[in-house]
Amino acid sequence: HYTMTGNRGLAMEHFKKFSEQDNFLYWFVLFLEDDPIISELSGHPDFNPTIKKIKDKFWERNKEVRQSLEAEGLILE
Repeated sequence: HYTMTGNRGLAMEHFKKFSEQDNFLYWFVLFLEDDPIISELSGHPDFNPTIKKIKDKFWERNKEVRQSLEAEGLILE
């Protein structure tokens, strides 16, 4: 909403708060930078660090789940 009204600063603040969440869905991470609303923030200095934070959190959680499933014998290497 804020990007559409031209308030990119406030939009970025909300996006940074969103990045504090856990358990991002794969489809969200996959298409994150292709989203036209999110891409409106790409010129903001906090954009790339926030994108990186979301991706890092996703892949760290993915690694934890994979290790857990391997330990239970549900994924074979």
